[in-house]
Amino acid sequence: MLKKTVLLTGLYLSLLPTWSQQPEKPFAFEISYTGDHVQNVKGGIKTGYAYLGMINLQATVNTQNAGWWKGGQFSILTVNTHGATPSTDLIGDTQITSNIEAGNHTYLQELWYKQNIGKVDFTIGLQDLNATFANSEYGGLFLNSSFGITPVISGNITAPLFPLTTLGLTANWQLSEKANWLNALYDGSPTDFDYNPYNLKWSFATGDGTLFISEWQQKTEINKLPGTYKIGFYTHNHLIESKFRKHFPDSLNHSITGFYTSFDQKIWEKGSKNIGIFAQGSYSPSP
Repeated sequence: MLKKTVLLTGLYLSLLPTWSQQPEKPFAFEISYTGDHVQNVKGGIKTGYAYLGMINLQATVNTQNAGWWKGGQFSILTVNTHGATPSTDLIGDTQITSNIEAGNHTYLQELWYKQNIGKVDFTIGLQDLNATFANSEYGGLFLNSSFGITPVISGNITAPLFPLTTLGLTANWQLSEKANWLNALYDGSPTDFDYNPYNLKWSFATGDGTLFISEWQQKTEINKLPGTYKIGFYTHNHLIESKFRKHFPDSLNHSITGFYTSFDQKIWEKGSKNIGIFAQGSYSPSP
C-alpha cells in the first residue's frame, strides 16, 4: 500500500430558482456546483496539486401539482465532471480521495419515474444505488469516498454507482413513521464510458447479471435526540468471463453476497448547533 499524506478542501454552491422552492409548483429545477482542492504533500505516486469539479443539473415534475394524477414524480439529473484525477495521477489509493473524481465527462446520471401507491413508493428507471441504499447522512459531509458507500459493495461488484448508473426498479415500503423497508433490482453491470460516453445506452446484455439489494431503516431517539439505523443485504449474479472460469468450475455464473450496517445518531444539540456520530461496517462471505 502506498503511503500518502493528503490535504483536501472543498466548496459547494447551489443555485435554486425561487419558484423551485414552492411545493405547490409542478416543476422544479436545481443547479449545483462542487469543487475540490487536493494537495498530495508526501508519498503516493507523486506530490502535487489537483483541482476537480462537478456540475449537477436536476429537473423534477410533480404530476399531482401539474394537474395530471396523484403520487407521481419524474426526475432527470445530468452531470458534468471535469478537472484532474488526483487518486489516479497523484495518490494511487483504492477508495478514491475525492468522491467526485470521474474524469472529464458530461452524461446522464439519473432518469426515473416514482409512483406512490398507499405506503409504497415504486421507482423505475436509471438510478444511483447509493442515493437510496448504504449511505450515511453524516458520512456524506466528508469529501473522501471512504465515507460513502462501503467498499465491500463498490470494490467487489459492478454496482450502479457514481459516475455510471443502470436501469432498476426500487420499492420503498413505509411500515410506520419510524420504519422503512427498501428493496431494489438493478441491471448488474453499467456500461463503461468507453462504450457509453453519455450513459444513454441501456441494455440487459448477456453477462450483465442482476443486483438485488434490501435494506431496513429504523429511526429512533436516544435522550430525545434522533438517529437512523440501517442494516442491508445484497446479492450480485453475473456470467463469468472465460479467463476466470477455471476458478469456478461448477458454474458459468458467479454470485457475490454481502451484508452491511450503518447508523447516524445525534448526541448533542443546543439551538442551531449539534453534534452527531456515525459508523458503518460490512462483510462479504463470498469468494
